Amino acid sequence: YPDVKLILKEDNSVFQLQRLRDRATDIMFFYQDRGLADAKDLAVMPLLQESLVVVLPQNHPLANRAEIAVIDLEHEQFIMPDRQVVPGLFEHIYYLCTQAGFVPKVAQEAIFTLTILGLVAGEIGIGILPASVTNLQRQGVVYLPMPGQTSANQLNLVWRDRDPSTILPHFLDIVRSFIDSSSD
Repeated sequence: YPDVKLILKEDNSVFQLQRLRDRATDIMFFYQDRGLADAKDLAVMPLLQESLVVVLPQNHPLANRAEIAVIDLEHEQFIMPDRQVVPGLFEHIYYLCTQAGFVPKVAQEAIFTLTILGLVAGEIGIGILPASVTNLQRQGVVYLPMPGQTSANQLNLVWRDRDPSTILPHFLDIVRSFIDSSSD
């Protein structure tokens, strides 16, 4: 589709949803949150389930482990993704902690992943982020898997339900074929 221009824009989830509803954006990638499931004007395509990892300062007493359970973080200070910007991820981390029997102690919220990693490297606290963050080789941090996660962070493709766009069905077909080929 050489006449279609794909413009990527990174922004606050709330603003993204509003731009989608205002027809300023046609499609978006969005981590699952409760509000999305209730939105009757939007269509959702699950893309991937991404596990989470714990991000620790490299000198943290738990940093030498091969993996870490959520309960082991009970007394830690958390650097959380900003609840207003990434509500689904914030709520998912909060859920994991409460399922382990504690409420996370939030030392700081940050908008950007790189900021969270910087705060963790600066020993302000620890973080829990999607596993794809391990592609960022940030000096001063250690990424540890969490065994036995009962749920993962769901990434979705979201668009207006019954959108009259002639290009949208083609885009969705391409995404579906990519998902089908990557699951083989």
